[in-house]
Amino acid sequence: MAVFAQRLGVSEGTVRAMERGTPTVQIGAWLNALWMLNQLHTMNRVLEPRESILDRARAEAKPRRRRASKRSP
Repeated sequence: MAVFAQRLGVSEGTVRAMERGTPTVQIGAWLNALWMLNQLHTMNRVLEPRESILDRARAEAKPRRRRASKRSP
């Protein structure tokens, strides 16, 4: 654990916190650890671009077009 912590540039306590899943560990430490373990690809799904809340609100606010009826009144 000491060697891994040294290679990551963090304390052993941080590595222990990472093992416990403590949410206060900096994302940079996580990314460095994944990179060192050749597991950085596991973050691909998390880092995919997504629709923002603003884009979603705009889409919902946009009036939907209706097709004209073929029947005449």
